[in-house]
Amino acid sequence: MGKRYAVGAARKGLEYLMQDVRGCKVLLDCHAAEYFEVELRVLHAAVKRHRSHFPADFMLVFQGDEAASLDRRLLASSRESRKLPALGFTAVGIDMLASVLKSKRAIEHSVANIREGFAALDRIRAIRQGV
Repeated sequence: MGKRYAVGAARKGLEYLMQDVRGCKVLLDCHAAEYFEVELRVLHAAVKRHRSHFPADFMLVFQGDEAASLDRRLLASSRESRKLPALGFTAVGIDMLASVLKSKRAIEHSVANIREGFAALDRIRAIRQGV
């Protein structure tokens, strides 16, 4: 139970890093890599291997002027050392990313989501049964 709380609290802590882009809140790839404790290149490789797992409502790809317009302070450390396009993950995209990464943090995130999902189903079942 302690792990579940810790992971849930950490996930909620991501909200301050999320930016409004194209009308939705996204977590930039550099911050997702930090959160899941993987290198940025590993995150991009996982996304590339599992591209079909990331439809447009899960992940945004920023290029050209749009990428340049993102907060330079947040991107400076990661953009200078690479030529990869910037990616932004929506809330469901973050959860999908956790399912394709192999870090301990990603696994903890996925396990917490499954526990929370089944707990919600149990609550709905209890309400419908009048318990």
